[in-house]
Amino acid sequence: MTVFSPRSRSFRASVAGAILCVSIAALTGCTSGSGTTSGPVTLRVQVEQGEPMGSIHQAFARGFEATHKNVKVKLETVTTAAKVGTNLTVVSSANAPDVGLIPTNTPAYQSLVTKGGIADLAPVWKAANLDKRYPASVNALTSFRGKHYVLALSTSFYGLIFYNADLFAKNHITVPSDHRIATASDLYAMASALKKGGVQPLEMGGKSGYQASWMVDVLLPTSASASQTTNYLSSWHSTVPVTAKYTDPAFVNVLKQLQEYGKNGVYQNGYLGADQGSTESAFMSGTSGMLLDGSWQAGVMAKAKLPFKVGWMLVPPVKASSQTQLTGFYGADVIVPAKAKHKDLAMQFLEYMVSDEGQQKAVIDVGSQIPSVNTVPKSAFTKLDPLVQQMLQDANTNGAQSGWTSTVPAGIGQTTIDPLIQSMYAGSATPDSIGQTIQVALPGVRAQNK
Repeated sequence: MTVFSPRSRSFRASVAGAILCVSIAALTGCTSGSGTTSGPVTLRVQVEQGEPMGSIHQAFARGFEATHKNVKVKLETVTTAAKVGTNLTVVSSANAPDVGLIPTNTPAYQSLVTKGGIADLAPVWKAANLDKRYPASVNALTSFRGKHYVLALSTSFYGLIFYNADLFAKNHITVPSDHRIATASDLYAMASALKKGGVQPLEMGGKSGYQASWMVDVLLPTSASASQTTNYLSSWHSTVPVTAKYTDPAFVNVLKQLQEYGKNGVYQNGYLGADQGSTESAFMSGTSGMLLDGSWQAGVMAKAKLPFKVGWMLVPPVKASSQTQLTGFYGADVIVPAKAKHKDLAMQFLEYMVSDEGQQKAVIDVGSQIPSVNTVPKSAFTKLDPLVQQMLQDANTNGAQSGWTSTVPAGIGQTTIDPLIQSMYAGSATPDSIGQTIQVALPGVRAQNK
């Protein structure tokens, strides 16, 4: 699953509270309307390739078909690369699907909205009572110029490290009791011990287009002050004064730490040519001791019944005085194209997706992800994978943060900085040059967001 989440300067301040709000909710929510159509209808729904999204959408389809007798939901797979690129052509074509996928921090999303290519989801907000059932932060994150064009399905954490507890024990590697690697030296020692034991260290998908920059999101709040971090997350708005520059040590030192990871052999051999699928396969096969991934992968690994125990931990902070927190995001990329053939039925499908039933049966039970609405009974959370329950408790105790790359626009964010970080690992860019490139690009982004 690719991490692309909505842009909002309010996200960082409210994500921890929103996660807490969702996790302790015990109210009774709404349920999606049911009905029949005048004749057999095929509802075309896009789904991102891979797990757990494939299984989650299958569960959505089963639940919707159960109450819409003449409807057949046809899932159409979209690759991660297409989702952030060529899928724009598909969802804006005359043959657009009824439910599509467009990440909100890509140029494609803003282009579609401004050109009227995405339907206003006001009917879903009203029918599903999302103004109250979504935390305020999610309503803000899914809003564009006062209207809602995208649906948030779940909450996840990303940029964390899964580790093979059996390999750690075999190679006498001490596991941090608080899920936090204390120092960079400790991480280097872990990587070295694993390699001496004949296995690869941390699996990272260097060519994925997003994993190389994931740890920027995790590390930035441990390098920058609270006010600096807030400004980095919001200064892409032309109305927000730029008080934290990307050429400042607060940002550049994050890149320097990542550069040191590469120099000290933290990653697996050939990491710049690896995608996320290959890294997950390597870890699950037991040939690597650590995996950079997101909370959604916990459920996938549990279903695979791995022959070893898995734990999770966070990378060390840039400043020793800081505490690394989990990085959360809302999976908001579901849209109804303006040219959808069955627009009203698509709205009903979206309503089912965010119903308590859909959230529980698909998001929690199948995907082991945290629901996006705050009305799912607390008892349902016991079905989350134990590792995800640990993460949720950690977020409730220690707070959570939003990710810089998944908050700011693509002009300075993930699609811009990720290839620069790849170049840094390859030796053709430096932390200072990357900071300068982003700083130079910032005025153009601000001009587009007045």
